[in-house]
Amino acid sequence: MNKFLSKRILFFSEVKQSFILALPLIFSNIVQAASGFIGTLMVAHLGKNELAASALVYSIYLTLIVFYFGVLNSVSIFVAQNHGAKNLKGISLSCSQGMIMSVVVSIPLIIMLLLSPYVLFLSHQNAIVLMLSTQYLHSLVFCIIPLSLLIVMEQFLIGLSKTKLVLLISVLQIPCEVLVNYTFIFGKFGFPKLGIAGLGYGYATVFSLAAIVIAIALSKSHVGKKYQPFAYLKQFNKEYFFEMLRVGVPIGGMYVIEVAFFMVVAFLMGRFSSDALAAHQIALQFIELTMMIIYGLSMSTSVRVGHAIGQKNKEKILFATYANMFLGYIPMIFIVIYYFIFPKSLIALDLNIHDVRYATMIHYAVIFLAIGGIGELLDTFRFIILGALRGIKDTNIPMYITAAAFWICGLPACYLFAFVFKLNGAGLWYGIITGMIVASVLLYIRLNRFLQKIDLTDVLT
Repeated sequence: MNKFLSKRILFFSEVKQSFILALPLIFSNIVQAASGFIGTLMVAHLGKNELAASALVYSIYLTLIVFYFGVLNSVSIFVAQNHGAKNLKGISLSCSQGMIMSVVVSIPLIIMLLLSPYVLFLSHQNAIVLMLSTQYLHSLVFCIIPLSLLIVMEQFLIGLSKTKLVLLISVLQIPCEVLVNYTFIFGKFGFPKLGIAGLGYGYATVFSLAAIVIAIALSKSHVGKKYQPFAYLKQFNKEYFFEMLRVGVPIGGMYVIEVAFFMVVAFLMGRFSSDALAAHQIALQFIELTMMIIYGLSMSTSVRVGHAIGQKNKEKILFATYANMFLGYIPMIFIVIYYFIFPKSLIALDLNIHDVRYATMIHYAVIFLAIGGIGELLDTFRFIILGALRGIKDTNIPMYITAAAFWICGLPACYLFAFVFKLNGAGLWYGIITGMIVASVLLYIRLNRFLQKIDLTDVLT
């Protein structure tokens, strides 16, 4: 009985620590998502051509940036493990080598952004839209390096569990982004009107200033003086650099696999009707926003598991995983119930639900929200398991599992349900859920087998 009580105390202690760690990350994710939403609203006021160009560029930029972010996500994993092991030099090396890695990885990303307009010209889009897309893509090039340095510094703080500072950075940075973007897009306060390109130049300006200010603040703060995040910038450490790449590249690859899968599903949805595609986008809009909760908890899981690895405490890995899963399901169950009972209250935020012209679209959106809600419950489990696997640096096999689950199982299931069983748009969502179920089961098996065989000493760099 005492052993059971002791485990309960340890579990709820982990729940408390994970909650404190994850809450600022969740709010930070939501704040950053709001910035992109406001940016799109500004572009919409420029005209339909600018909005179309924004949609084209966003699909390219999102695919590239999720890979890029995934690679740099390895910084928090290495910092967390070294923090758990109380290895101050390892923490400093993780951040310094992460910065070097971010600049190296930026080079191919910049080249791809510069070459993207030539790819767009092959798509035979409207000439004006192509011209605007080119301007926007070229302006985004200036964002990449300052953004990379920001990501590394934030990942450094996340690995140390300093997530309140990450939230503070977002809260201060986002209003600046909105103001500067507004100024550059519409030519306010004496600045020239740059149109859609102003969005890219605005982000580049704020990211650059933020990176400089945060770097100075970090170096002078107690955290910076203790952990020395920039101490090894002039030294190339082969072991850390390539190990971080080994861990980070599969994370980025997994993100790209999922983004590409959902792009294909959207294309298939468009084959049924514009109403189905619009309803699909409405459902995704709310699902992606509420999934920010789980993204934050997934990152929290990685950090808490990383700390457990550093402490060589295998039992704590399981506590961290299940504690974050517990925290995830509390809000998600209520959110999904809301999807089932009051879906039209959400849909009303996008369109007039009493207008008969939207009746078909609303019908689809209600169905997609209900099915998507079930998918969110599955994804809560999947993302927490993924967070645990990232925390123990197991990223390669999970990438292959994700690819197999969505592309080998999920995509054929989409076709089967939608086109063979004639379930149309709902069938595509059932196919998505099939991929989620397969991925969740395989990832859970992977985590259990890994923990049975793992030597925690081998995991540490």
